[in-house]
Amino acid sequence: MVWPDWLLALPLTSLLARSVTIGLGILILLALVVRRRAAAGQRWPWIAPAALTLGAAAGVGLVWALENPLEITGGPLPRAGRVWIVIAVAAIGICVANLLPRSTWRRRLGALAAAPAFAIVGALGVNAAIGITPTLGLTLGITSGEKIALPKIGKKKERLPAEEPLWRTWTPPAGMPAVGRRGTLDIPGTVSGFKARTAGVYLPPAALVDNPPELPVFVMMMGQPGTPDPQYVADAFDAYAARNRGLAPIAIVADQLSEPTHDSICSDTRQNGKAETYINVDVVAAIRAKFHVRLDRDNWAVGGYSNGGTCAARFGTIHAPIWGSFVAISPEEYPGSTSPEDTLHTYYHGDKKLFDANKIPNQMRVRTFPDTTAVITVSLDDPLHVDGVRAVADAAKAAGMRTTFREFATGGHGVETLRQGLTVGAEILGPRFGLQAPAPGL
Repeated sequence: MVWPDWLLALPLTSLLARSVTIGLGILILLALVVRRRAAAGQRWPWIAPAALTLGAAAGVGLVWALENPLEITGGPLPRAGRVWIVIAVAAIGICVANLLPRSTWRRRLGALAAAPAFAIVGALGVNAAIGITPTLGLTLGITSGEKIALPKIGKKKERLPAEEPLWRTWTPPAGMPAVGRRGTLDIPGTVSGFKARTAGVYLPPAALVDNPPELPVFVMMMGQPGTPDPQYVADAFDAYAARNRGLAPIAIVADQLSEPTHDSICSDTRQNGKAETYINVDVVAAIRAKFHVRLDRDNWAVGGYSNGGTCAARFGTIHAPIWGSFVAISPEEYPGSTSPEDTLHTYYHGDKKLFDANKIPNQMRVRTFPDTTAVITVSLDDPLHVDGVRAVADAAKAAGMRTTFREFATGGHGVETLRQGLTVGAEILGPRFGLQAPAPGL
């Protein structure tokens, strides 16, 4: 199905959208709760509170199921998201109560129509609490935007180590755009066979001029559920480019999930496809072939948020010959850490030794990584991830990686943490990529 761009861009987390949906939800709920005394009968004053209570209890159970056995949320929801689910299911409980025999046919029809409306209101509330998918397109898992226009490039040679960094040689030409360009790109799973969604692309201002310089590469992966949209990377790198003469990495937001709720465990699996091969072979080959980029590993970084951050830490470790740096924002300690028993039996067939060997801290202990830059971030009000992220950061330091570990005071497991992590990542990667002068003494 082809969705019009205006519909995909419909804002779902704006103040107006939230106010309208909440207001309508309250009006509908009042219409279902309030009855004229003659129509209410003797039992309704007891039935309504009981329905709300039972509905709220069912909402608590639904939160538990979504976060644990079903694993649809990719970890615990923000507190506000949990509250929205409980409220929505409690309101649906009132709908069920209005289907009892003493209700009029009009009230029954209204209750049947109101139940899906409450479900939508709850879903919008959860989405706003997380904040990662602010538009309809992102919520549906659709990467919107025009296909990016790619310049024709000739055969490139490996960059010589003695080549001057761009911060010394680059002079922005007249007419260079003030901001970069966002778009989309289809990257087929030529080798992996992985059925990836359309990737997001960000080209910085320096890439949009005649005879642009070869630029570094940043491959980003979003969370689960999530959509490979370039919005947040573009915001962070545009801000960085504005301070650094239009220089920033070319960024590809690639899909490691295939579907919003799939967990690929950052590996090649029979269940969910060869995500590891897709990112580290197919995506890498496509970037080398299609973009004007530097080819040495010092100028390549892989990054991610939440599930994508777990993959970034894993790929930056086991595929270190490709990636000179990685940025892991709120990662898990290892893929599937929120449900280790299920991961052990589903993906490793109960082989505990193999399961443990694939945990990221253990992979980092295999050898030292003196020429890998690691950026690892988490928010302190994200209790499920803090300890695991600290374990990854400690292992990275012990493995000799040049590690930057930041703990933000607030941000939870949502958009604020994502934005802060990308900002830190851009500042650390800039000198590594030669986009800005290193700090004195480094």
